[in-house]
Amino acid sequence: MPEWSGLAERFLRLQSGWVFPLALAKGGAPPDVEFCDNIDQGWRNKDMSVEVGQQAPDLALSATTGDEICLTQYQGDKSVVLLFFPLAFTSVCTDELKIMRDEHDYYASKGAQVLAASVDSPFVLKAWAEQLELPFPLLSDFNKDVAVRFGALHEDLMGLKGVAKRAAFVIDRDGVVQYRWISDDPGQLPNFDEIKEAVARAAS
Repeated sequence: MPEWSGLAERFLRLQSGWVFPLALAKGGAPPDVEFCDNIDQGWRNKDMSVEVGQQAPDLALSATTGDEICLTQYQGDKSVVLLFFPLAFTSVCTDELKIMRDEHDYYASKGAQVLAASVDSPFVLKAWAEQLELPFPLLSDFNKDVAVRFGALHEDLMGLKGVAKRAAFVIDRDGVVQYRWISDDPGQLPNFDEIKEAVARAAS
């Protein structure tokens, strides 16, 4: 895996919305970037949501693998199970990801990539993913931009501003949303049978 310094630089460059001027801060030239630069930034601060049958908005987030992950990289190859969860190291979120971990072989057999995102930093998520021995990446939506695009952000959760809602989306190989579930109750787990049924439909 990349060094922590590399992960930190990648994180700062991603979470700025464009490219964090890290090289300028060091007295150098801006770094060359080969990220998902075609993502429209005009949606920031808008109240948005995604419905079944719509094209899923793309994302570009720092992952616990040390990479940047975009939804479009899976189009034409894999369907995607995209989960949002409130906070790492909390009991219900731990239960959720353990279930996804234990059932990961099913999703892999259907050609589905599992991704899970929260507003935690990539450093917190990396430590948690290693503790849980997760076979899929966790994504840091630190600036809360992607949760907003998917309509999955609490404005206020028990005094915490801007925490992701628990949500689940199944996106087919064409990038179209085939399943959508969003809960305002952070203690409610998604219906895993429904998710698996949607993944099976996307694979057919």
